[in-house]
Amino acid sequence: MPRFVDVIIPAAVPGVFTYGLPEGALDVAPGMRVVVPFGSGRKLYAAMVLSTHQKQPEHRSIRTALSVLDHQPVISLQQLELWQRMADHYLCGLGEVMLTAMPGPLILTSNTRIIATEHTAEHAARTPRLALLLAALEKQPAITLAEAGDLLQVQDPLRVVKELVDQGAVGLEEDLRQKYKPRTEIWVTLAEDASNEQALHAWFDRLERAPKQLAALMKGIELGRWLSDDPSAVLLPRLMKAADVTRAIVDGLARKGLLLVTEKDAHKPFHGLAPGIMPTLSAAQEAALTALRASSVSIGAPSCKVLRDRGKQRFTRT
Repeated sequence: MPRFVDVIIPAAVPGVFTYGLPEGALDVAPGMRVVVPFGSGRKLYAAMVLSTHQKQPEHRSIRTALSVLDHQPVISLQQLELWQRMADHYLCGLGEVMLTAMPGPLILTSNTRIIATEHTAEHAARTPRLALLLAALEKQPAITLAEAGDLLQVQDPLRVVKELVDQGAVGLEEDLRQKYKPRTEIWVTLAEDASNEQALHAWFDRLERAPKQLAALMKGIELGRWLSDDPSAVLLPRLMKAADVTRAIVDGLARKGLLLVTEKDAHKPFHGLAPGIMPTLSAAQEAALTALRASSVSIGAPSCKVLRDRGKQRFTRT
């Protein structure tokens, strides 16, 4: 029976961490999650078990996991091996890989927020614990797991709340800051009300006292062929450079109703192929694919010892 586990903490911290197993935890395996305290204070994490073993750490004492969240692994050994390869390749910690690779609802911490669902009221009378949570959620839209622990007076709120989530009694809301903002492009087109020659000629006369705006309008008509049967939008930086004007000049034309300025995602979505249809490869692509298949090596299931030893540094918490 294993007595210790090496776990990945879902946070930007290096290495893996060793904890003792709670009493009665008989079937703990890599890929399962255990609730562990981490750092100073009362912060709890649903850590990922990387390996189990019986080796007593050299430290005088070791903290113990509070509970085991899963009855079976939620991550395979092959996936754990892939996490290690990603950490090695990108020179980052396993915890950072876990944050990226794991679905949000599986990454539970003390800061995870609980919200009511359409089924919460149906479960409210079944357990006193849920009745307490429902009463709290009626007063505020969401509460953290740490707040739920204080409310329920339990040391390990993660396990209690997980059971309620599995039953559909409550939901979880990810409280993550968006780290990536898609790149956008700003496009300029001729406004519909100014898309005929008669209207434009009237504007040409009005803009004689605003030569920069007139130059921007004329250059846009040239670049985008706005008076042709096949007009197109023009990228704002291209228009500004070609007309030698600033963004304020273009915005001025937009306020007058002459131009329409639109911001769009710079990356067009790829709709892929129809289900079941494989692309036709060229001779060179077929040769490359054959070579890759011939040289590929099955990953297989790495041993727990290999996974544990490949951690950059193992930490324990006293």
